[in-house]
Amino acid sequence: MGLVQEYTIMLVIVLLWLLVGFYRPVTPAVVPEASAMNATVVQLKSVKEIEKEAEKMISSITKMLLPYVVRNSDVNISGPCMSTIIKLSVDLRRLKLPAIKLLDSMAKPPFGLLRGSFGVMGDYDECLAISSNKRGETPKTKEEEFYHGQYCTVVAEFPPKLLKAMQDYGNGYVNYTEFGKIGNIIKEVPAVNFAGSYFKFHIGICLPSTCTPQDLNAILGLVPIDFVPLSVLRCEDGSEKTINLHQMVFLSVLALLAALVLCGTVADGWQHLRSTEYNEKDKDKFVEFLVAFSVYKNTRKFLKTEKNNSSEITVINGMYVLGTILVVIYHTYFLPFFSLFSNNGANLGSYLQDIEFTLVVTMGISIEAYFLFSGLLLVYPRFRRGYKDVKINLIKILVRRYIRLGPSLLFILGIIVTLPLLGSGPVWADIFEKAADNTRKWWWKYLLMFNNFLAVKDQNFLYLWFIPCLMQISIIGAILVWLLAKSPRFGMCIIIATGVACNIALGVLTAIRHYPPTYAIYYYHNREYFEETIYTAPLSHVFSYGIGMLLGYFMARNPSLKFSKVQVVFGWIAAMFLMVGVQLIAFAGRDGRDPNPVLAAIYAATHRTGFSLGLCWTILACTHGYGGILGRIFMWKGFGPLSKLGYFGYLVHYIVITFHVSVARSPIVYSHYENWMRICGYTVLTFFSAYVLYITFELPLTYMESLFLPSRPSTEDLHNNIKQNGKIEGIPQINDIIPPNTIASWNMKNTSYLGTPSEDHSKL
Repeated sequence: MGLVQEYTIMLVIVLLWLLVGFYRPVTPAVVPEASAMNATVVQLKSVKEIEKEAEKMISSITKMLLPYVVRNSDVNISGPCMSTIIKLSVDLRRLKLPAIKLLDSMAKPPFGLLRGSFGVMGDYDECLAISSNKRGETPKTKEEEFYHGQYCTVVAEFPPKLLKAMQDYGNGYVNYTEFGKIGNIIKEVPAVNFAGSYFKFHIGICLPSTCTPQDLNAILGLVPIDFVPLSVLRCEDGSEKTINLHQMVFLSVLALLAALVLCGTVADGWQHLRSTEYNEKDKDKFVEFLVAFSVYKNTRKFLKTEKNNSSEITVINGMYVLGTILVVIYHTYFLPFFSLFSNNGANLGSYLQDIEFTLVVTMGISIEAYFLFSGLLLVYPRFRRGYKDVKINLIKILVRRYIRLGPSLLFILGIIVTLPLLGSGPVWADIFEKAADNTRKWWWKYLLMFNNFLAVKDQNFLYLWFIPCLMQISIIGAILVWLLAKSPRFGMCIIIATGVACNIALGVLTAIRHYPPTYAIYYYHNREYFEETIYTAPLSHVFSYGIGMLLGYFMARNPSLKFSKVQVVFGWIAAMFLMVGVQLIAFAGRDGRDPNPVLAAIYAATHRTGFSLGLCWTILACTHGYGGILGRIFMWKGFGPLSKLGYFGYLVHYIVITFHVSVARSPIVYSHYENWMRICGYTVLTFFSAYVLYITFELPLTYMESLFLPSRPSTEDLHNNIKQNGKIEGIPQINDIIPPNTIASWNMKNTSYLGTPSEDHSKL
């Protein structure tokens, strides 16, 4: 039986339900006269009479469709499937509940197709709960079961030539009138010129378990729309999921971690209760190791804001928190697979015509801030200490960087591998099963920090490109900071030359290969090759990192700066243009048309650098008291603890968003209101999840790192030694480095105002 027949029978059942609804008793009510005049007059019938009418109607429809079934009886459908379909037709005539449920749980003909509704999911849970015995009734035991429901996803794509014509129209190559009558329809499909290849229609079909995906493919061949490519994506029957080796390993790690956290918290609490004169230094090494996992102790460390490292640039704390919120906003609006779970996608086409929405479209550029911060915090603490000769240990820098990035990344990979066990839904397997498979296949490239060079189709979630890219640039940065320590002028020249060379290479690649000028949904039709070659490669982000290094050196060597009012006004105007204006320029590409290669090359080579330069002024001005209310906001003490969650916040935010949309049983409306409601929830869950991982994984990891790679003496210890001994050899006194009565001097005296240590795990 083809889909046409099934939909016809489904519509008949719906009609019968409506008729039954007309016969139910109602309480007396005042009916408007106009409504009474338009009411349908029906003959009152008993339930038995309605049942006979329904059976008669289904029987007549079956007889009407019989010739069509006979003509297509040579379709290659397996025997068990064919016999079950015939039985279903008989059960439908008898109004058997499992057969009715099977039909009811199927996806219905879509509505709002031209408004961007690309998924009709049906009822996933109802389908998988269906079970029938040979009599067509719900079985009392599992042994009586003849078939159960299985949920299959059918994908319908645009006809290739039609899609090409639509993209040509969107790019301005042809006029819609050239397509004849269908032209009026083509111009209504939203954003098809740059995102049409991602708009695939997903249809949920409920089949009896006796049918296979191959049987469904054969049934789809009966659909009289042969110009639309149809394919069966997958089928699932709701059977219990089995645990594979990778999941078992990670679950064992989780169990061990949970045991350590529990034992550490209990040991910490017992030590505090046992003596009022509790001193952490009295613990033996094993107890000290356990207490490193204590929830109580680590939460206190998380909330601690006073007596922090004076080499911290406080304004960065607020920027880290803002950066986490920005990536949540960006990925809420632009998940790569948003057409899987969204409807009313035409709203996106409308939003793209608003110039202010360009700030959301190009929000991906905010990732440059993380590269800049990383370069800044690599240089600033080392040159800020006041040593005459700055010594750089390349191996220690790189080992410490890997320890801070690698284990946390592997922990997230373990979560991704395990997630398929934790949920279900119409699109769950399409998203998480694929991600888990790619993780199991390519985990060693993630371990070696090389996964950003994987093809897009081989990556689990694309956002993880940032971690290996940062590690690769950190190798370059370690060499550059070594040169900077040996010869500051030569080192700065090499940093600038390296950044300029990378930008020139970016421009040349963009022009030669006709790449888009920036990473934005305007250019999704050319997305994959651009992502693999440009966006996820270190080449695009080296100069942002280098600018951060130069800023760190400048701030370390110039702790007190004063600007005139004219300089401050000019600096802020220039910064706003470089940070906001550069993004708004991308509005010119809102129609998705291929840009001029020369202009695209210039923009590709300069916009990231411009954004980073604007951010440099923001950091510099806020640090030295020229930030106004913006500076006071970014330097708020409350951002100190939250900024510690920056790294794990980035790692978990995508999983929080994806988990929610993957368990959805119906499409989510794509609108500003819905998205911002989700953004609020995602942000709270992201910071909470990051907090849990910070106190249970990151802080214990920091403790274990300190056992093998001890840090330099803290500023507080240096202060105490200076007070006791006057001067330490090779280290000048504070007033010899920082002039009194300056902002930097005030920061040194008031360390409680400062943020978290710059070499904290949380800082990327």
